[in-house]
Amino acid sequence: ACYQNAIPVGATRKDNTLASYSNYNDVVQIFGVGGEFAIDGGINSTVPFDIYGVYYGASSGTSMSTPMVAAAAAMLQQTSQLLTGQPRSLPPKGEGGIEDILFDYGDQITGLDFNQWRRLNVGNAVLSLIPPPVCLGDIDGNGIVDTVDFLALLGAWGPNPGHPADFDNDG
Repeated sequence: ACYQNAIPVGATRKDNTLASYSNYNDVVQIFGVGGEFAIDGGINSTVPFDIYGVYYGASSGTSMSTPMVAAAAAMLQQTSQLLTGQPRSLPPKGEGGIEDILFDYGDQITGLDFNQWRRLNVGNAVLSLIPPPVCLGDIDGNGIVDTVDFLALLGAWGPNPGHPADFDNDG
């Protein structure tokens, strides 16, 4: 976890509370669901083939939560690549990096009073990379139609070809 580009991962139970076996400190920020076998049945995962033909079983631990965080990191990297056209455009750590995005858009862990740790929320993290749509009336292009846009519209009242407030381009 102390390796420079590693993202340390803790584990929560399925009810979003801290798993009893999980470490947490100022190095660990992101938690995935690791389950607690005795309490919530653990997490279903693949297991080696046994004599009964079973390929799936339940387990718990950071061995269950870490692959979830790794998959989320891959999804963020893929989304970023699709949006920017640049391979590996997100660094693992640092300003605007994968760890920051996962933390910023993660869910608060139940029962911890501090805002220092977050549980993985892949949907929020991926959606955070997609720019808001520009809509008709959003003259300043910030994704919101607000007073600033209205004042720009009023300021451009009358013939003003090429102004963003001229929606139908008739000048």
